[in-house]
Amino acid sequence: MIINPAVHLSAEVVGTLTIKLAVIEFTIRPEVLFGKLTPVDWQFAWDLDEKSEYCKSVGWSWEVLDLKVMTEYYINECSFGALGGLF
Repeated sequence: MIINPAVHLSAEVVGTLTIKLAVIEFTIRPEVLFGKLTPVDWQFAWDLDEKSEYCKSVGWSWEVLDLKVMTEYYINECSFGALGGLF
């Protein structure tokens, strides 16, 4: 059995930019994490077969400046493609 409760405080900015060109749609999603503080990260592990064996720990962590950029595209095949040309 493992128990791992944690508390997080974070400051981040998330945005979305979508460009539509006829039947094609591009989306860019930038995410900037300025800081993430975990003041309490407690872990407890207990072997249920051997009840006398267990371990525990308490810690903290701080992440600074994480950048993520996700992209996606969508092409409407009903308007552009072999079947779209027929209709």
